Amino acid sequence: MSNRRTFLKQACGATCGLIASVLLGDLVKAAPVPGKKPYKAEMDEQNRVNIPLEALEEEVLTIRVKDLEYDVLLYRKTVEAGVEYKAVYLRCTHFDNGLKVTPGGLVCSMHGSRFDFEGNVTESPAQRPLLQFPVTANTETNFITIQIQNHEQ
Repeated sequence: MSNRRTFLKQACGATCGLIASVLLGDLVKAAPVPGKKPYKAEMDEQNRVNIPLEALEEEVLTIRVKDLEYDVLLYRKTVEAGVEYKAVYLRCTHFDNGLKVTPGGLVCSMHGSRFDFEGNVTESPAQRPLLQFPVTANTETNFITIQIQNHEQ
């Protein structure tokens, strides 16, 4: 009887520990980037958003654009030729819902879809990548320009 009781205690303890580590792992993946508030910007008459290069201190910057329903994520990626910039609309393609920016990527709180910073689906139910906006960087003016287009589709 004692061996059975010991076995059950150990098995239950191990199972609870495993479940807790899985749940905590998901919480850490979905934790927002600490201390980062969205950068506030406006579109000009040609639906462009200009962001100063120094605003992008980290690899990613969340931009709250006036008159857009969802935020835009600006992502800086180092490539062989230098630096590449991507901008994605933070609206889930599975079900119109805003996405949370986390250290591991983008997460939809509604049904659990996940995307990388370039907008590619990494976990369903979403099937389509996020909407990307064209980005140009001007090192002479030190501004990054995001061309907002087709965001209502």
